Amino acid sequence: MEIVIKISNESIKDAFEKSGIPSTRENMEKLDTNQVTELIYSYAYDSLEFVIEDTEPDTFISQKQYDRMVGSFSLDDFHDIADTEFREVSPESIKHMAFVDALQEFQHNSIIDFDDIHSAGVVFCHFLDGVLDNFLIENGYFTENEFLDFTPIWCTKQDEQRIEYECKIVSVFERNNKKAFFKVEYTFSITDIESEKAFQTALSAIEDSIKPQIIGVYQNGSNS
Repeated sequence: MEIVIKISNESIKDAFEKSGIPSTRENMEKLDTNQVTELIYSYAYDSLEFVIEDTEPDTFISQKQYDRMVGSFSLDDFHDIADTEFREVSPESIKHMAFVDALQEFQHNSIIDFDDIHSAGVVFCHFLDGVLDNFLIENGYFTENEFLDFTPIWCTKQDEQRIEYECKIVSVFERNNKKAFFKVEYTFSITDIESEKAFQTALSAIEDSIKPQIIGVYQNGSNS
């Protein structure tokens, strides 16, 4: 998010007239716009801090709450990953859009091109694979060198309320010439990424589905 401040010519003319100075072209050209800009930014930052501090306490998540809430990925992490992936897989006509904005467009546009919605499914499947890889590798169950491949499968369901992306991935790891197969499924919708709480709930459900598969790998030597 970026806050942009613009001052119209009419507002500049009003400021001159209130100061008892005619708002002629010559006078306006002599205005030190650099000084005005510096002062605006200075006051704007003070105003920004004031608004943040004066907002109702329950409006924002505190740092302490945020630290307790966030798991292996934050919602901001997801947006960064999804935006990058979306630019790589989406059609040229929508590459400029942020991923969440594209989902909103799909949600409210009754005529959706298959390639457009296909790219959203790809993004969600790749994120699902990222969660699995991160969970296994960061917790020391497997290494990056033991990863072989993953297969994404997805489809969409649409009604008047929302579009859902049913995603499933099958990832393969290999150790000591034995392959371990992990299957992870999750049905995503835009509501999963509308708040940190909703996103963390989805992330926990995904990770909880991985844990019993790890037990199976270590008990049987293979999850196949």
